[in-house]
Amino acid sequence: MRSLPMAAVFTGKGLRSDICRLYGYISLLGQNLEVELRECLLNLELALVLRGRKKRYKGSPEKVKFKTLIEMFEKQFDLSDKGSRDLITCLHRARKLRNLLIHGFFSPQEIQHFLTAGGEAKMYEKLKKCETVFFPVIGLVNTISRAYAADFGFTNEVFDRIVEAQKKEQAQIEADLKEIFSNLPPDISDSQEPNAGKSSQ
Repeated sequence: MRSLPMAAVFTGKGLRSDICRLYGYISLLGQNLEVELRECLLNLELALVLRGRKKRYKGSPEKVKFKTLIEMFEKQFDLSDKGSRDLITCLHRARKLRNLLIHGFFSPQEIQHFLTAGGEAKMYEKLKKCETVFFPVIGLVNTISRAYAADFGFTNEVFDRIVEAQKKEQAQIEADLKEIFSNLPPDISDSQEPNAGKSSQ
């Protein structure tokens, strides 16, 4: 057991309860990125088969962990291009952040922040910053996956339906979290959210 502070986090109300719910949501974003990347590589493999070309990595995307997925993805890129290098860097940063959230966000050291109102607000702000790390990368991987899938018969009409379904799902998520976002303390409001491109390595 992680003692009284940990128990207090999951039995508290107000911002403390909101932190726990937002933590779950952000953790799912991290997991979604891994799923999107795996799907992207599977689409790539099908596209390569249709073109009679070989992939540059070994193994199956279905049987490896997040880090290996990124390494597979990296082998398909021309790393002399800065954009390609930046994408791989962003993927590894998002992976490390996801692991940190899962294994470190509720560590004994971090849990101490929940003992004060100021500490709770700080933890909430951290989570909001994490959200800005995941969303852009998920969108980019999805776009690349869409391009690969177009090679084996996924028409724009099919993709438009998928995108529309994703928009509806996101709208439902936002609706479910409306109470959280509407009750943000002034010092961590959306208007003061940092630029996603300036996230630390």
